[in-house]
Amino acid sequence: MVQCAIVYVLSHYNYHDAHQRNYFICGGQIMTIIAISGTHCAYKTTFAHWLCLGLRTMGKNATVISEVARECPLPIHEGQTLEATEWIISRQIQLELEAEKNGYDYIICDRGVLDPLVYYMNSCIKKDKDPEIEYHMWLSLALMHMTNHYNHIIEIVLNEDKEQEKLTDDGFR
Repeated sequence: MVQCAIVYVLSHYNYHDAHQRNYFICGGQIMTIIAISGTHCAYKTTFAHWLCLGLRTMGKNATVISEVARECPLPIHEGQTLEATEWIISRQIQLELEAEKNGYDYIICDRGVLDPLVYYMNSCIKKDKDPEIEYHMWLSLALMHMTNHYNHIIEIVLNEDKEQEKLTDDGFR
């Protein structure tokens, strides 16, 4: 049993506005979109799949959009560029829009559009350089997308009081 994570619900946007927007987009079907955020190895993917399974058990039509950074053909993590960040955000939004068209009750995003910008800023700090000017445009876009698109944003942080399980090297992190 995983006991190494603490879950915080960061935001719940106005229920009426969010569902009215989704009602319009989805042709009459109310949909909830949940973004999960957090650092490496905080059990975001595990939580996303547990949540999806729980919703399906309750008879809801739910899906998980997996983390898209793994698909990125450009450098990520410490070497992440703005170009890679743009690729990740664009792909994330594309997958979210595709899932919306499929009429799910719940779409669970294993990372949202803000995470790649945080990784890009971290990469800039580690390189002791300022972010490219376009960073601010992408940050504005991400914040607008989050405000207008996600019904819930969940941050999962490591519980420092618990001993962390050993990470299996998957060749990505």
